[in-house]
Amino acid sequence: MSKEDDDLVASISKKMTIPQIKKELIDADIWIKLKKNPKTKAEFVSVYISNGLHKSADKEKKEVEAKTIVPTTPPASPTARKAPTSPPTGPPSPDSPPPSPSGSIKKPKEELILSLMINAHGIEGPQWPPTSPIDQYYKNNVRAYSRACVPGVVTISNPGDDRKSIDQVSTIFNNKPGSSTQEIMAEYTGRDRTYYKNFLDKFPRCGYATDALENSERCGGLTTYLSQKIFTFEDKDLITLNSRRRYYKTEFEWNQFLESRGVNVSDIRLKITASDGSVTYRTIFNPYDEIAQIYQSNKERKEPIDIITKFNLIFRQGIEFILKDVLHKEELIGPALKIFEFKEGENRISSLNLVKLYNFFKLVGITYVNIIDHSCRAIHERYKLTKEMTEELYKKEQQYSVKPEAFGKRRKSKRIRKHSKRKFSRKVI
Repeated sequence: MSKEDDDLVASISKKMTIPQIKKELIDADIWIKLKKNPKTKAEFVSVYISNGLHKSADKEKKEVEAKTIVPTTPPASPTARKAPTSPPTGPPSPDSPPPSPSGSIKKPKEELILSLMINAHGIEGPQWPPTSPIDQYYKNNVRAYSRACVPGVVTISNPGDDRKSIDQVSTIFNNKPGSSTQEIMAEYTGRDRTYYKNFLDKFPRCGYATDALENSERCGGLTTYLSQKIFTFEDKDLITLNSRRRYYKTEFEWNQFLESRGVNVSDIRLKITASDGSVTYRTIFNPYDEIAQIYQSNKERKEPIDIITKFNLIFRQGIEFILKDVLHKEELIGPALKIFEFKEGENRISSLNLVKLYNFFKLVGITYVNIIDHSCRAIHERYKLTKEMTEELYKKEQQYSVKPEAFGKRRKSKRIRKHSKRKFSRKVI
């Protein structure tokens, strides 16, 4: 390739995201004609250029510039004097934009929203100090849905549903590309709460399920992470492992279950706040399209390729794919692997905790997070809670479970003495 070609590729790769390139390919009726769909950004850029779409973009840009050229006026005569003008005395036009202190247009504010599903064993420890940065982040910036919901309660589920849940969540997000995640999470949590309650109602009473059955009315709800929590992704007990194995008819289905354990990325989108305060959302990544492409390109196979580890953050492949191919932050792969404590040559970690996840969110620049947590809320034996302490913690968590403004950044209420009422401004994300 010549230097000009290299510069063109670099320019397009820098200016356009994969979804933007894909949209132009679809609009130009090119996408449907492709024999092999591109996977990496380099492949998307190559298809974009080889079909001449970059020329169309340059032509449109020149046409816009031509229309906006202001005709020059001849210079004024040296003897001519400019008539004095008076400053405007009337009120500003309602259509005129508000004045900017610097005189420049304010850039839109962009915030990353990451949505995850966790399938794991869960055990909780001590609470964080109330004013610590990690406590404030999980209170204000993380919306969490928990099947167990109540501290000390286990999650009961059919192991065969893990992979189905992952596909269901990504489909719901994929169907609403321009919606707030509050709306999407409300749809999923409503469905899952109904399903889980019905599942518990039919479940036989036995020792380990007692707490879950007694709290069935409170299970499947929003919560807040106020304590350290450790997620483990392996069944060390051979008896437990064998009991799960019987749900699967083939080795392929069993391996799919094992690979679905983890921290699966369901959606990544931008919240864009314009200078006038209006908010829009743009999807950056959803695994739905990626999975569909793989299935489509492998129709001749008897069993589809399972690529779910590509979006699972407990796999090295998942970390590399999300940071390099989706967010284009390849330089963060090393620090992220270090945070998650991947050993050299290790492709999968067996456990993860909320502190490590917090450090990962901060490293990558994630402003808001949705977490669908299907793990238990067992309490570590060192920190066993009495029934009274459990109820107190549950009530405390519920105070922060609903994020009233901008995903939890509460605006102080303004009292109006005349009417003794409060005004709240609510935003969604």
